Amino acid sequence: MRDVANAVTGYRHRRALPALCICAAVLGGPTEAIPAAPVTARDLSLGGTGAATVTGVNAIWSNPANLAARDRPAFSLMFLSAALGASNNSFSLDQYNRFTRPGTELTLREKSEILSSIPEDHFQIRAEAAGNILGFTMGPVGIAATPRVFGSLTLAKDYFDLLFTGNELHHTYSFDGTSGESIAFLETALSYGRRTSWLPFANGRWGVSFKILTGAAYFEVLESQGHLVTYPSKASGRAGVKVQFSGETEKVEKDGESDWEYTPTVGHGFGFDLGIAGDLSRKWKTAVVLRDIGSTISWDRGTEKSYSYSVDSLTVANADEEDLIVDEESDTPVDGFDVPLPTMLHVEFTRETRRCLFTTAYDQGFRSFAGVSTSPKLTLGTEVRWPAWIPLRTSVSFGGGMGTCLAGGFGLHLGALRFDAAALTRSFSPGNAKGGLLALTTYMRF
Repeated sequence: MRDVANAVTGYRHRRALPALCICAAVLGGPTEAIPAAPVTARDLSLGGTGAATVTGVNAIWSNPANLAARDRPAFSLMFLSAALGASNNSFSLDQYNRFTRPGTELTLREKSEILSSIPEDHFQIRAEAAGNILGFTMGPVGIAATPRVFGSLTLAKDYFDLLFTGNELHHTYSFDGTSGESIAFLETALSYGRRTSWLPFANGRWGVSFKILTGAAYFEVLESQGHLVTYPSKASGRAGVKVQFSGETEKVEKDGESDWEYTPTVGHGFGFDLGIAGDLSRKWKTAVVLRDIGSTISWDRGTEKSYSYSVDSLTVANADEEDLIVDEESDTPVDGFDVPLPTMLHVEFTRETRRCLFTTAYDQGFRSFAGVSTSPKLTLGTEVRWPAWIPLRTSVSFGGGMGTCLAGGFGLHLGALRFDAAALTRSFSPGNAKGGLLALTTYMRF
């Protein structure tokens, strides 16, 4: 039976479930692409908090209400801001370093360790990136153009079990539950802040960002199922996947062979961010922000791609037969479809003195999307401004689909010119981190 297992595993490397490879290739794109997460390094180092106090160009992404703050700069300009990272729910950095050294051959104990690291449900990887190619404020008005890319891919644990250990006799391996979603788009925001007296706290202000969304690409797994059944002397299985993506495909002849040619299409949409902020007392401040209200990207054309395969009576003797696996592939044009982005709620309370800032925030997503979770997130953050020209920041957050995250960073404020850097890890210990994010920001304010 072990020989049959090796044959099946070999087939899985060469041909079985190629749809999963398609998913991995497309959804793996964000890891190598431009930045998505918090846009600025200060935002990342404080775990997404700072909406009650941040001013200038950084307020466009954090809270547009602060464009009307009394201590806002007359003018601010973003030179560079980029954030990117990736994480998973299973493997730590220490495991990656141990198991991927050149010439390493995994032992049974190490394979068991890898499998035990994967939760009982599925393995998930998520990648995100965001950047800034234009950003400035003048008084209460701000403009920013931000490319964003984020996505996630989920695989059934049985896929790794089969890959690492082969088949058990009289066992059914299920590959149901494979899913994924990925999107890339440009967000152009026009922001405005204004002071008001109708809010129930001092120095009250409100702000809005009107966002024009230009979609570059979208991919989603609509359906996925599959199984492999092992018998004493053979194995058989079936699988199928249906995906939807932006753009069109056309079957063309190249060098006497049929192939699919892809033509991308651009999506269009808009959305809003709304924020309020104010002072509860001389030292306590608060902010409430709703992000991506009604944000939707519409594509005029898309494609649904279906792929299925079946294999019966796979044995060691027939493992090299080309026609053993029966597969079917089809593309169906889609006239158009809408992709709503998840609305997020951010509530924050901050105590600020001349030298220190302590902040706590609650975040809630209202729709799961491409790695964005509906699980609530609680964040505690602090900034120490001693000396004032090199602020130090750190934060810890819980929930939000990422578990426990630790972040930190620093600033270098040389008069009008300012630099910020930050890092976030998905663990208290860097060695046990299951991924992270990095961010760098350079800007000026007058």
